[in-house]
Amino acid sequence: MSTGTTSIFRSIFRGLDERALDTLRELAELRTYPPETFLCVQGEVEHTFYVIVEGMVAISQVLDDGQERMLSILRPREYFGELGLLDDTPRMANCVTITTTTVLEITEEVFQTVLENSPAVAYSLMRHVVDLLRNTDKLAIADLMGADHLIDRSEEENWAKIIYQMTGKRGMDVVVDNVGTTFPLSFRAARKGGRILTVGNTGAPKFEIDNRYIFSKHLSIIGSTMGTLQDFATVMRLVLSGKLKVAQDRAYLRQKRRHCVCGIDPGPCAYRNVTKAAKRIKNTTPFPLV
Repeated sequence: MSTGTTSIFRSIFRGLDERALDTLRELAELRTYPPETFLCVQGEVEHTFYVIVEGMVAISQVLDDGQERMLSILRPREYFGELGLLDDTPRMANCVTITTTTVLEITEEVFQTVLENSPAVAYSLMRHVVDLLRNTDKLAIADLMGADHLIDRSEEENWAKIIYQMTGKRGMDVVVDNVGTTFPLSFRAARKGGRILTVGNTGAPKFEIDNRYIFSKHLSIIGSTMGTLQDFATVMRLVLSGKLKVAQDRAYLRQKRRHCVCGIDPGPCAYRNVTKAAKRIKNTTPFPLV
């Protein structure tokens, strides 16, 4: 295998040891497919793991009503097919080449050998699977709540471009951003004269922005804490009384509240801050993570 292939493996599986790297180089097969080739078929049991070297692959899913939903578009140095290899279940989606695409194919036997002999590969893969399932759950919840379009940001890095194309090159009227560091993409996703509503900074409080997007597109930036503490208390009482229905991921008893906060943010100060705020609101247990 070429040095380019070696760098691809290293970028995907950080901390890859030489033994596992040698196994992948020796046993992975390099193949090229024309556009519109099905590499994975939804519902079929298949045993190949793919790493994209060149080209693009569309990941889509056929729903129960027969409609097809686009999940993501994968590009070089991204991979797919690992879920089917881990638990031997049928493929969850169709994977189809968009352009002429070159992939590294790893069979089930090679895959298992590498996993057993390289903790770095196992850890990297498990982390990817957990993130994938977590994002799939979020998409499923959004779908049930009536979202018209779904984009998996973990699989589609330039999601602003997807939104731009999805809206016929118009952009969104309003973009709600609670991350902060995603402001550059939020600016791009908004239409001319659009509004950016910022309600948090889970990514970081300080970051760089390109001011040209703001004045050239006549954007308005609106800051909000999503209401006063009293508003929050009122909403929580409505939720806990069953009068207001929300998409609730899970609920924790008071003695397990630390786990709840860690599920939101593992940072060292998160538990103290949220607990302090919760003490000021009566009758708000169990704590919902929504």
